[in-house]
Amino acid sequence: MATKQEQHITIEEFIQNVLGNPEWEILDVRKKEEMYGEHYTIENSINLPLEEIEEINSVISDKKKSKIAIICRSGRRSAEAMIYLISQGYDAHNVLGGLIEYYEIKNRRVNATVQNKKKKAS
Repeated sequence: MATKQEQHITIEEFIQNVLGNPEWEILDVRKKEEMYGEHYTIENSINLPLEEIEEINSVISDKKKSKIAIICRSGRRSAEAMIYLISQGYDAHNVLGGLIEYYEIKNRRVNATVQNKKKKAS
């Protein structure tokens, strides 16, 4: 069960409210070697592997200015990072489902758009 201090956002909330919003930083806590695998990166995200999370001040120095959306492949590591960052005074939010769910939704939307264009063309 989530404690009061834990903050989670769904992929839909992430897409609608975080992407492109200058009030948010996107922190990807996957290892560097995972950045070119099956699930790539999100534009303008900062990569800081979970194992290096204590170095957060080197990438986000003003903890009071930004909200941080933390993402990883599935959501497990980002949840760990969220707990640590909240304990350090950051406004950190775990992105539920991670990049797996993000790309599933993104691909569904692309496929739906393609299908709609095909229907209109016929």
